[in-house]
Amino acid sequence: MEDDDDALDKDWLAQACRSNAVEVWSYCLMPNHVHLILVPADETGLSRAVGETYRR
Repeated sequence: MEDDDDALDKDWLAQACRSNAVEVWSYCLMPNHVHLILVPADETGLSRAVGETYRR
């Protein structure tokens, strides 16, 4: 990934997590994947946040 891609991915993740009440405890952007520790406020928040982030 390039720096611009990393920034865009972080922005998309932040927006999706905010709109779905998911806390981002930690993340690590790797060249071809990402490691995340996310804590949702409800049972469906996690799937909604990740789905919104990577459907773009």
